[in-house]
Amino acid sequence: MHIDGASNNRGTGAGVVLISPEDTLHECVMSIGFPATNNETEYEALIASLCLAKGLGVEELQFYNDSMLVINQLNREYISREHQMLKYISHI
Repeated sequence: MHIDGASNNRGTGAGVVLISPEDTLHECVMSIGFPATNNETEYEALIASLCLAKGLGVEELQFYNDSMLVINQLNREYISREHQMLKYISHI
């Protein structure tokens, strides 16, 4: 599972690419309908990817993401102190 989110002055969005062990490709691109930081868009992409994987019946995932903050928070190596990040982490 490859995920990425982005936020700039033109809007916010996220992308998800799931590649199965049999090389089946599932892609999802979404616009985020509210102002969000880059970190928030990364979490939105993560949540979307988990929903996609659950809908496909996936039992095991490997995540790839360019946000070291998100990866380290998920691995519990970084502790989040921001209220908004704590809300995202609680969904996962």
